[in-house]
Amino acid sequence: MRVGLIGSVGSSLLTLQKLVEHSFDVVGVWGYEPHSTLNVSGYCSMRRFAEDNRLSYYPFIKVNSNDIKKQIRCASVDVLFVVGLSQLVDEDIIGLPRLGCVGFHPTRLPKGRGRAPMAWLILDKGEGAATFFKIGKNADEGDIFVQEPFPIEEDDDVTSIGIKLNGAMVRALDRWLPSLSSVGLQGIPQDGNAATFYARRAPLDGCIDWSNKARDIDRLVKASTSPHPGAFSFYGNNKVLIWKSNYYDSGYAKGVIGRVVSFNNGNPVVQTTEGYVELVKYNMIDYLDRAVDEHLVVGSRLGYYDQYEIFRLRNEMEMIKQELMSLKNEK
Repeated sequence: MRVGLIGSVGSSLLTLQKLVEHSFDVVGVWGYEPHSTLNVSGYCSMRRFAEDNRLSYYPFIKVNSNDIKKQIRCASVDVLFVVGLSQLVDEDIIGLPRLGCVGFHPTRLPKGRGRAPMAWLILDKGEGAATFFKIGKNADEGDIFVQEPFPIEEDDDVTSIGIKLNGAMVRALDRWLPSLSSVGLQGIPQDGNAATFYARRAPLDGCIDWSNKARDIDRLVKASTSPHPGAFSFYGNNKVLIWKSNYYDSGYAKGVIGRVVSFNNGNPVVQTTEGYVELVKYNMIDYLDRAVDEHLVVGSRLGYYDQYEIFRLRNEMEMIKQELMSLKNEK
């Protein structure tokens, strides 16, 4: 069976490694190679593995380009895996493999269809699973070939879920690939009536509102941490990126929402509307994303406060007006 793979992240490479391990005839590897990988969460190049295993490797920026379609067509692919790619393949590519396209999703489909599933699994306390399914014209709704669930615990973050997901992928592929080799693509239809959906998330969605409950803020940090862009707040003119946290229902003196009320093991503890968030790992950057050598202290207040900021901006505007008037009068 002639197979190909399109991808851009760690799950793409893991799938490719398993295809080689199970002795599939991998006739093409298409790897996403953007101009910058800074905004590609969990980016992983497959070029070196492909070259080390003498597999034909094709880099791309836009997967639906005519060049990529021609390469896939010339490779005479029976099954095309599309794993770990944020771009949606169009109907032309879906129709190129002789047997079909195989997609991957980290939820227990039909639950959790859609975008940013890893973050939503934490925020929504969803059901995790390594799911390989048939790609059709509508996202994440094709027949399921194999599904390997994994548990999500209260203290899981994106990093720990990624480790669990990799283990589930290995088990799923080891169980299913021998069947794929012998009988081809045979799946089970999804129950559309049981489907739930996740919408797109953006880096801005990691902004912390300290008037939320400590438990919810802690979950936002866990959902936004590396390889995602991180949860964040503001301190003065700087941005505070928060990568790891704990939360407590009590144990500290009550303070003003958003203010550092104490330290625990050297970590600042911030008051929320209900409970406290300990910032276990954080750093500060300026408006140009340059590192700032500054640290929070007891009394530091995070976030912006509308009335004060409006007052400050109005006064700055008035000062600018007066300066402009002075310059005009001098002329």
